[in-house]
Parts: sequence; C-alpha cells; structure tokens
Amino acid sequence: MQFILNAKKALWLFFLVALLFFIIDLLSYFDYISTNKYFLEFYDEYLNITYETNLPTFYSFFLDILISLSAFVLYKNKKSMGWLIVSIFFLYMGFDDALQIHEYLGSYFGDEFLTNGFISYYWQLFFDPFFMIMGIFIFIFIAWNLKKAKCYKCIILLFGGFFLFALSMGLDYYEGSDPDLTYLMEFLRMHHKEVIHLMRSIEEFIEMVGSVIILSAILYLHPLKISIE
Repeated sequence: MQFILNAKKALWLFFLVALLFFIIDLLSYFDYISTNKYFLEFYDEYLNITYETNLPTFYSFFLDILISLSAFVLYKNKKSMGWLIVSIFFLYMGFDDALQIHEYLGSYFGDEFLTNGFISYYWQLFFDPFFMIMGIFIFIFIAWNLKKAKCYKCIILLFGGFFLFALSMGLDYYEGSDPDLTYLMEFLRMHHKEVIHLMRSIEEFIEMVGSVIILSAILYLHPLKISIE
C-alpha cells in the first residue's frame, strides 16, 4: 500500500492535529474538561503544550523531522546544496525542540558572559541572530524554487509560515521580558499565571502552524511517497 503525502493533505491534516493539541491544552488548563486530579496530572505530564518532553513536543519534533526529510529528498533528486542546508537546519530544529538545546546553552552563556543580564531569555541574544540569518536564507531559497515551479500562492503561504515563526519569537521575547500584564488580566479576567499560560500556548501553537505551512510549501515541489508492505 502506498500513501502520497502532498501539500494539501499535509496542510489540513497537520494543522488540525496542531489545533487539537491547542484546544485540548486550553480546555484542560482552564478546567473545562475535568477537574479530576488524575486527569489534571495526566494533562500536566503529557498534554501541557507549554512544557517540554511530552506529546506536543514530540509533535513539533515530528514536523521538523518531516520537513528535514522532505528537503533531503529534494536534495537527492536535484543535487542542490541549498536543500541539504534546509534539511540539516530543520533536523537541528527538531532535536533542539526535543532536547531544549537553545534554552540550556543560552542560560549557560548568559550566566557566564552577561554580567548585566538581559531583559528577556538569554537564549534569544545568542541564538536569534543565527535563526534570523538561516530563516532569511531558507525563505529566499525555497521561494526561488517555488517561483521556478510557478506556484506563486505557495510563496505567499511560505511567507505566512515564516511570519508565524517570527511572531512566535516576538511573543517569546515579550513574555520573557516580564511585562506588565495588568490590562490583559483585567480584559480577560484572568490571573497573571493564566495569562502567561495563554501567551505561551498561543506561541507554541503558531510555531507548530508555521512548521506545517513550510512543510506544505516544500511538499508542493515533491510529495512524499510512503509505502507500507
């Protein structure tokens, strides 16, 4: 049996899974599903989208690895080093998500070298320039290939994916700068902890959606054929 994962299937299927994780997280956190302590322990251990090493983290890892695999297939077919760079970058991003590499290294370097501190998370100062440079290169490279394939709506979609990545980084910076959330707390009628969770949940969700969109754009150029025997 052969299954073909094309751009349209990937966009809708993986977006709906990301949306499901997001909805379950919010309904669970705000006690709309159950207040049973065993359910809440299960949610906290496996489903909390703001935590690491659980099902949402595995899903983010899966999306990044799938992007890496799709780019590697294009590299094998087209022999273009650009696709190999895309593949390696998203392979790193997958393991970074799973192992929290940038958080740990950022904290280490921040404690070692930033005597005056930093207004947000340390990792952003050290890793954001690298992510921005790679993001610009990858966007231009993929967009150029989509232009050759005459899929201009794919370029718009791709821009949306990278915009969501940038927005996620911006939200992370804002949340890490310890902002005054009084207005949001009053507007949403939430406690400070609840607003922080909501912000982090939105940040993780839009990062997932960004990955889904980028994957979909790449799959337009070469769908993945998955054979099950």
